[in-house]
Amino acid sequence: MFGQITPLSTATKENALSLNQPKTSFKELLDEPELVAIIQTGYKDLRYVTCLNEDKIWTSGETNDIKCFNIKGSLFQTIKTKSGNWRNDIAVDSDGDLLYSDCETKTVNIVKNGQIEELIRSKGWKPVNMCITSTGDLLVTMYSDNISQSKVVRYSGSTEKQTIQFDEEGNPLYSGNSAIKYITENRNHDICVADWEAGVVVVVNQDGKLRWRYTGHPSATKIKPFRPRGITTDSQSRILTADCRNHCIHIVDQIGQNDGIEGIASPIEDNPYVDVGGRSALRLNINTSKQDALCIYNELGPTLTTMVGAAEMGKLEMKVKVKEVGTDRSNIVQIADLNDNFPMPFERSNMWNNANIRWIYHGKTDVSAENLAVTMASAGYYRCVKKLDCPEAEHNNYIVETKTKMNNLLNNAPASFQGAVLRFQRGIYHYMSTRNNNFSNRSQKSTITVV
Repeated sequence: MFGQITPLSTATKENALSLNQPKTSFKELLDEPELVAIIQTGYKDLRYVTCLNEDKIWTSGETNDIKCFNIKGSLFQTIKTKSGNWRNDIAVDSDGDLLYSDCETKTVNIVKNGQIEELIRSKGWKPVNMCITSTGDLLVTMYSDNISQSKVVRYSGSTEKQTIQFDEEGNPLYSGNSAIKYITENRNHDICVADWEAGVVVVVNQDGKLRWRYTGHPSATKIKPFRPRGITTDSQSRILTADCRNHCIHIVDQIGQNDGIEGIASPIEDNPYVDVGGRSALRLNINTSKQDALCIYNELGPTLTTMVGAAEMGKLEMKVKVKEVGTDRSNIVQIADLNDNFPMPFERSNMWNNANIRWIYHGKTDVSAENLAVTMASAGYYRCVKKLDCPEAEHNNYIVETKTKMNNLLNNAPASFQGAVLRFQRGIYHYMSTRNNNFSNRSQKSTITVV
């Protein structure tokens, strides 16, 4: 299929969105993951894995030893913790030295030339998870001795440089308990923490200011609550966190910067990451403080798909191009042609029968075409109640009474739609919005063409 969108009849410069394509070239992503190696660590419960280099990894479990394996699975080195306790996390610094935390002794230790040295000793706080930043700093998650507070501390060597604990309103960023809080730094220097107990990924910038929170995707968390275990990022600044309860990995884009498409600020905290069934995905801002919006996308790849979704200029992957964007237009109805100011009855329309739901806010993608029409149109939707109101003549022969009733309904229709992503079959679909400022946008119409 190949798609084309005609412009809105009231399109303005303010509605245009310029896509700044990243200049960085990325490796082609594999359609199927490639199995490189299987390494038997000998741990009953493998807890942590960190890379030493391209050929070796450090591993640890619920024992007092830390093992280094090469890529072929051969044991290369074993380190036993100084206290005899099983350590809480491991990391490798910029010099290639192994670090491990021990919350019982409240220390972070470094292994140099096979010898263990104490690097950090905290007072009143127990260090748990760690990561090394791109600048060589050490980030450590900690909880207080009375298990009521949590924080992230940045160290340069053994010197404390920064504490991240509260947002700008003085509210705790992280749950106050001893539950594990996995941590990593993204390529844009954001600090990402997977707060297992709270069921949230918290992202702050390098200054410690809250950017956004991610609480899971409805399609994954409808079985069991989201509890992120482990966190990392990839070369495209995407955040990956494991959801062992729902047997999946969540992949979340970076958002929040104010530099074009790579950083449009989200007006809500919990953006879902949406798989539209192709080689790309898009992020939707649903039920926003800016009310609703309509975006139409063309997906580039083996097939080209036209999609309609509620998004406030949502974050897009490189494979997706915005073709049209506007605000307060997510409640839409099909019209017979662009000269009409009232919708086609459902019995006469083909738009929703030819649409396949790729994502919808309530998570039920198997709804009927009629229910989809109701969802997309909100209170602006109508169907003929009496056969007399639905003559078989052409649309412009509808009786005046029907038009009057429809106008009254549309003029009072609330903008209550919450969002969907649709894939349309071949066809030409004229549509208009059902609501904006007492339907002042009734002239805001457009056409979706898929050929």
